[in-house]
Amino acid sequence: MVDGVMQPNLFLDIDALVPNISGNDERGLLGMALDPDFANTGEFYLDYTDNSGTTNIVRYKIQGAGTASADPLTADAASPQVILTIAQPFPNHNGGCIQFGPNDDYLYIGMGDGGSGGDPGNRAQNLGELLGKILRIDVRGQSTYAIPPDNPFAAPGDGNRDE
Repeated sequence: MVDGVMQPNLFLDIDALVPNISGNDERGLLGMALDPDFANTGEFYLDYTDNSGTTNIVRYKIQGAGTASADPLTADAASPQVILTIAQPFPNHNGGCIQFGPNDDYLYIGMGDGGSGGDPGNRAQNLGELLGKILRIDVRGQSTYAIPPDNPFAAPGDGNRDE
């Protein structure tokens, strides 16, 4: 939509990456967040559960990002960079909300407990699991992501996941 008018072309087609949903299946596209500096970087992030049942946090760019011919209405389908993948044990409770913090520019990722009903794997209470948590990562560095230095759960050898 631009000024309330539906645009004729798709922004990005990820149909082949996500399952056709039926029944109690909650997989597919779960969230999207624009980089806080989107106007300059042309970067945006998707959170989706793919056909194999894995949650993917992926960075994309718009067509021509960083050039005078950048097109904010068309994503560059050849630009994905996988930031993080997390295996999902069930097709429900996969989470979904992703957004950037208003004061720190870190990417926050809401991960569901991985299902089934009642978290039978007790994953949300296990700090060694990423499921059932709000993850906070820094996507600005040279690697795919880094752990913010003030993360209270990031301690070497404690058995916790640092994210």
